[in-house]
Amino acid sequence: MSFVVMNAVAVSSTTTYNSLPITSCTATIISAQCVWTGTPTGTLFLQVSNDGTTWSTTAEVFGANPAGGASNTSETWFGNGYKQARISYTNASGSGNLTVKVFLK
Repeated sequence: MSFVVMNAVAVSSTTTYNSLPITSCTATIISAQCVWTGTPTGTLFLQVSNDGTTWSTTAEVFGANPAGGASNTSETWFGNGYKQARISYTNASGSGNLTVKVFLK
């Protein structure tokens, strides 16, 4: 199943943006593709939660992060085990738009 969890969200300043939660309790594989435009510079994270309220940042990292120009990255995680997951992005400088699509299997 494929979902858009952030759709061309405008990113700027030094703000943190969170995707819609992904219910992953039956998924054994989660993949995320992040596409950004403009000149954002920041860091993408995978966060997980079992209660939908308290979110923990995992040690999982993306192969690339926004670094001042339009680009994209993707990552796959196996055996997540949490009830929900989400992609979190913290912008450090610049601005642009961020779209995140996920696939659950």
